[in-house]
Amino acid sequence: MYDMSTNDSREKPLVLVTGATGFIGGHLLKGLVLVGYRVRALCRTPVSDDDIEGLEWVQTEGLSPKTDWNEFLDGVDSVVHLAALAHESNQSRKSSDDAYYQVNAGVTEALVTAVRDNGSIRRMIFLSTIGVIATTSSLVVDEKTPCNPDTVYAKSKLEAEERIQSVLSGSGTDWCILRPPVVYGPGNPGNMDRLRKLVLTGIPLPFGSICNQRSFIYVGNLSGIIIHVIGFPAKLNRVYCVADNQSLSTPELINLICQAVDRSDRCWPCPLWLLGMLGHGGDFFRSVFGTDPGINSYSVERLVGSLAIDAASIHKELQWRPPFTIEEGLVETFGSGKSH
Repeated sequence: MYDMSTNDSREKPLVLVTGATGFIGGHLLKGLVLVGYRVRALCRTPVSDDDIEGLEWVQTEGLSPKTDWNEFLDGVDSVVHLAALAHESNQSRKSSDDAYYQVNAGVTEALVTAVRDNGSIRRMIFLSTIGVIATTSSLVVDEKTPCNPDTVYAKSKLEAEERIQSVLSGSGTDWCILRPPVVYGPGNPGNMDRLRKLVLTGIPLPFGSICNQRSFIYVGNLSGIIIHVIGFPAKLNRVYCVADNQSLSTPELINLICQAVDRSDRCWPCPLWLLGMLGHGGDFFRSVFGTDPGINSYSVERLVGSLAIDAASIHKELQWRPPFTIEEGLVETFGSGKSH
């Protein structure tokens, strides 16, 4: 493990982070600098943190399979590849299938090829998604579960995983692929923020009949995993499913969000078929009025379905445990006025 003590006069390892201004990237940069890494943050528009010691912003017009990575990789010890075309829950603004493959698989292959050819980069870390296994599953999933992605986003991520393993096979650079579920934390986008908004309306929510189990991961835990993987001394070449320390049903999740934002839990039982109709109604409402009603068929599918993760492998093999419980993560995300 690298010695990150302030008394160590050696130059700290340099980590390249792509997608540095994204939701996850913003949290990761702070953690990396805090523990003593030097960071080269790749982004389209740098933020106003130029004076942070150890943080170097590198601007690019945009990434493509033709991007020249050589200057970005100069002197780099490890690469954390977060940049991606994310899954879009708004069905009216879907990117083309080709765009997903160009960005998520094509850009990744170009990067990992440059990493291999560089010859001095120790480790490549790729943030994938649990969606490469499934969107919903009645069984608990782990690294041994066969992959059966059912969205173009997840399919493009799985192709990226395969290209990483193929390109780096037999090279001097090892790799680690992380498959997280829904990531939440201060400033989180997506369905977790939709739930927060629904809770804050004070309207009784029709989710009391849902009996599912889903895994989530707090961005502080995910950042901690990535930092731990960067510094892990042994060779990896492994895929890991990652998650918080427990899974929750949708009613349990809403109850914890209610506690975090100081609202009473007003879930009431509703037949699941009626929830499906509400989701389709939300789709219709948005298509007609152009306004997001806070619920649609995409969000209902994920509210009702299960997707629980067994993350025991990374705990055992890398001796890592989440520093935050899911309760603590939700309070950090939605409590202390963050939800207003």
